[in-house]
Amino acid sequence: MIIEKIKEIISEDLKKVDNIINNSLNSNLKLINDINKYIIHNKGKRLRPTILLLIAKACKYKGNNHISSAAIIELIHTATLLHDDVIDESLIRRNQQTINNKWDNKVAILVGDFLYSRAFQIMVKIKNINILKILSNSTNTLSEGEILQLIQKKNFNINENNYLKIIHYKTATLFQAAANIGSLLNNNTEHLSKNISKYGFHLGIIYQLIDDILDYLSKKNLYGKYDGNDLKDGKLTLPLIYILKNGKKEEKNLIINNIITKNKNSLKDIKEIIINSNAIEYTMSIAKKHANEAKKAISLLPKSKYLDSLIFIIDFTINRKY
Repeated sequence: MIIEKIKEIISEDLKKVDNIINNSLNSNLKLINDINKYIIHNKGKRLRPTILLLIAKACKYKGNNHISSAAIIELIHTATLLHDDVIDESLIRRNQQTINNKWDNKVAILVGDFLYSRAFQIMVKIKNINILKILSNSTNTLSEGEILQLIQKKNFNINENNYLKIIHYKTATLFQAAANIGSLLNNNTEHLSKNISKYGFHLGIIYQLIDDILDYLSKKNLYGKYDGNDLKDGKLTLPLIYILKNGKKEEKNLIINNIITKNKNSLKDIKEIIINSNAIEYTMSIAKKHANEAKKAISLLPKSKYLDSLIFIIDFTINRKY
């Protein structure tokens, strides 16, 4: 099974999600419309809305609020990407120029705010206070994650637990929200809903850890990001944290000096250190632990093609190359 096959199972729902997103991006301002067309032209994997839709189906939900909720999740995710690219000074995303690169930082930030506001307009129409609570808390946590990452930037004493907290806030929280809402829509028991929420949390952690690994395994991965981006930006991801804890003194000094001086000439050497150490294997081992926990979290769901798809997404995420 491939990820496209998963999307075929919920293809009609995904089309409806895309329709809501496309309609919500319309504006009276030409600049906003131009940028939104640019975003729509090269959309992402739609993984978060896919999770929400699959969980709603697995829980035998019969209404329509899963469609609007999935659209909200994707709009919030896209808004965070626009803001992230400004903060990280990124030039490329999904094999095309970032909004801040093609236009400028001010435009990217304001369009990101526009997407947030559109998401909350749809949210109000759902008229479900529990969904509103989940999404408002999630957007707040996302912001805290960005600030936490900024605080920890170039902190060479950061430990694994603090890093996992950052990726929980920055990445896993929206996966968790998608899973939680998918379950909540059908008024499941509190015990089941908590477990399904954990599925999203663990999947989000896996997703970011694999991103950390991919940053060192190719000159340009299939998602349009160049290797070493995190290192260039002074972000200490788990492979680097592993070396700073377990590496040789000269290896640690090379990494620290590279981040302080932004010396691009040593990026190749650091990449070789990462690859030739156990950093990648260690990071993958943590991801696999979360994969096992994610599978446990949805074990109470009844057998169905939707449950099979949710299990497959765990394997896809941990083995992905983009």
